[in-house]
Amino acid sequence: MKTIIFAIASFLLLASCSAGDKYLRSDAPSGGIEIPATDTDDHALSITSSASWIISSTGLPEWFDLRYDASDTGLLWAGARTRNESLDSLRTVITIISGDGLRLDIPFVQLPMVVSFALTPGTLEPFGPRDATPRTLTVASTLTWESLTVGDADWLTLTPAADPDSGVETLTVTASPTRELDPRRDTIVVRPVNEAFHLYSDSIAVVQLGIDLVVYSDAMTPAFDIAIPASGGEIALSVFSRHSWTLSHTAPPATVALDITHGDPDTGNGVPVILTAPPNPSSEPITFTLTFTSGGETYTYTCTQQGGAPPPPEPPTEEPTEEPTEPGDET
Repeated sequence: MKTIIFAIASFLLLASCSAGDKYLRSDAPSGGIEIPATDTDDHALSITSSASWIISSTGLPEWFDLRYDASDTGLLWAGARTRNESLDSLRTVITIISGDGLRLDIPFVQLPMVVSFALTPGTLEPFGPRDATPRTLTVASTLTWESLTVGDADWLTLTPAADPDSGVETLTVTASPTRELDPRRDTIVVRPVNEAFHLYSDSIAVVQLGIDLVVYSDAMTPAFDIAIPASGGEIALSVFSRHSWTLSHTAPPATVALDITHGDPDTGNGVPVILTAPPNPSSEPITFTLTFTSGGETYTYTCTQQGGAPPPPEPPTEEPTEEPTEPGDET
């Protein structure tokens, strides 16, 4: 714990007193204790008295921390619990009363915030379509801050952190992979939590480049997989690409057919591809992949054909039973 012992030492106070004098003094400066807005350490106060003394805690605010050293060294520990993130000073008074009837008031002031706020760097390198490398921003601020995106982008993740040893505060930005041809854009805002200091906010633009090839289909799931019914049939795909491309699949031979296996660049209407699958006779699903190769990159889509309904069980064969004979029926 960081402590500050004020300039006037206790033994000097004692030396100035003669036997029989009543006294109650502290080593706090005559004007009281004054600390910066960001100071949340406890400060040591030495109390000297001709009699035992007590602390009056009546009226002390919640932001103020005060405790007595139980080892009976005559030390008080006083400080602010939180930073003063306002433009006004925070004030209170510590009152000590001795058994001799003496009273000592020690003013305590936490100064108003001297605002400092800076966000670096000023620009972020664009994210690639599959770029998993985070970007790190450094926030140098005397204020508690928060971050948000203007467009509420769900493809960006903002992770604040602070290093208690170095005091460096950072904001890590990561982007999820995109399946869009067009770039994605948003703006990150870093600002003080206290609305009174929002004028110190800073912002930075974020861009994620579009992917070079993307496939659309009515059969595509939210996870960008392709669902094929158990009955099979034709699945229509549209391939949008900035480069020429080739297509292959991992389905067993003679189970899946593609009407084309390559295409030219098309970012406007898309190149149509028809995938044809026969009915799935098994109750188990069939899974395979479509792999597009374009511009030196590969783009893989998972296809799953639902399992067919199992055939109904055959009815059990009943054994013929003989009719009982009545006496006299035999011939």
